[in-house]
Amino acid sequence: MIGRSLIILMATLATMAAAEPSIEVLRVDAVEVTADTDKSLLEACRSWSLSKAQVTEFFRLAQEYEISPYASYYQTPCSITGELKSGGEVWSYRINGGATAQWMKGDITRYWGCSKPECEKLVLLPTDFMRGD
Repeated sequence: MIGRSLIILMATLATMAAAEPSIEVLRVDAVEVTADTDKSLLEACRSWSLSKAQVTEFFRLAQEYEISPYASYYQTPCSITGELKSGGEVWSYRINGGATAQWMKGDITRYWGCSKPECEKLVLLPTDFMRGD
């Protein structure tokens, strides 16, 4: 019984993964920097950029959240915006240097956080889930 349940679960997960729409990044805008007093962080923001392939990788690695994961991630005074296509729909996106992101379309917002070790090369401040270690 347990073996059969495990096989069904694995098949369901494989189907869900296969059903996840691919992402096509249509546009990546230059970094947007807001005022901040931390000079070193502002310099890092100004030199931060992502290519279309890196934006795709960010969202491939990221986890989607039902609500903003703001409290678990650092925030930076800079974001990269643009447009992507997923599941036949065009979304505006915003990736913060602290590894959070949103997709926006009309009054719909989807929330993302990228916490895998592979995310570190894509963002300015990777998360430690605010542990304070």
